[in-house]
Amino acid sequence: MKTLFEIDLNDYKDTDAVFRRPSARAIIFQGDKIALVYSKKEKYFKFPGGGIHDDEDKKEALIREVREESGMVVIPDSIREFGSVLRRQKSDKSENTIFEQENYYYYCDVQDELVDQDLDDYEEDAGFVLRVVDLDTAIAANDIYTSESCFNEVMIKRELRVLKLIKGEMFNQLSMKKVIVLGCSGSGKSTFAIKLHEKLGLPLYHLDNIWWKADKTHVSRDEFDAKLDKLVKLDSWIIDGDYSRTYEKRIAACDTIFFLNYSEDTCMDGISKRVGQTRPDIPWTEEKIDPELVELVRNYEKENRPKLLELFAQYPEKNVITFKTREEADKWITERQQ
Repeated sequence: MKTLFEIDLNDYKDTDAVFRRPSARAIIFQGDKIALVYSKKEKYFKFPGGGIHDDEDKKEALIREVREESGMVVIPDSIREFGSVLRRQKSDKSENTIFEQENYYYYCDVQDELVDQDLDDYEEDAGFVLRVVDLDTAIAANDIYTSESCFNEVMIKRELRVLKLIKGEMFNQLSMKKVIVLGCSGSGKSTFAIKLHEKLGLPLYHLDNIWWKADKTHVSRDEFDAKLDKLVKLDSWIIDGDYSRTYEKRIAACDTIFFLNYSEDTCMDGISKRVGQTRPDIPWTEEKIDPELVELVRNYEKENRPKLLELFAQYPEKNVITFKTREEADKWITERQQ
């Protein structure tokens, strides 16, 4: 895992004993907002997560801590690395001891349903609650936070720096040069891609227009692959289309992934509404609902989505932005245009 930064107060003796307490912390986006733990007593935001037990690996600890602190249930296959922060300072509990903590931060997704929190006495006293807020709200709160406890203040300033790093990485438009839009049929990939093209000014390519001909026949796989190979070698692009056979080729080549992770009902509604509509992403007008598309939608959750989550985990350096509703996607575009 890459090192984000280190915090070393150098307020100890080199001969002091070292107490190590590694931790795992979750970065969970819901649309363009982030799910954090908020202390009602201290008025700060922290990433859900905490100490790794001796009998746990990092991901096991992440799943347990997120569930206990926030009630969110992490989807294991969605966990992917962001970076680590090493913290060293004099222990506030033991004489002649250095407190050393490696904090491992992971992007991950969570299930829609919450469970009850399971807080310890310290967390209960701090008034930990789950809050889903925009990054700027969390940054502003942590930026003004002060405490008589040096331990707490260092912890929250660490979280502040990580929040700022995430903001820079997630929303720096200049870093978006090679973008793919993925999602089930009917999710509105092409509509979103067009809005993204208007926002970023990058060339837009619809895979359906490469695969299909106007007479509803299609090119050969070899021809399609040759065109896609040429396309991903260009300096900048937005590529819209699911085409699971080519997932890894496009994910490996891109810097940013937009995943429209919508419900089956939403996608079924989408393929119904596009009947009779002229669309720029396909060279004909659909006159009726295609039974093959219906089958694709019904199978997407169990067949395509797991493949994507596995690939996201294999390419942790990619900027993955997931939306669970059309409203989340529309809001992201609208706010980026302001």
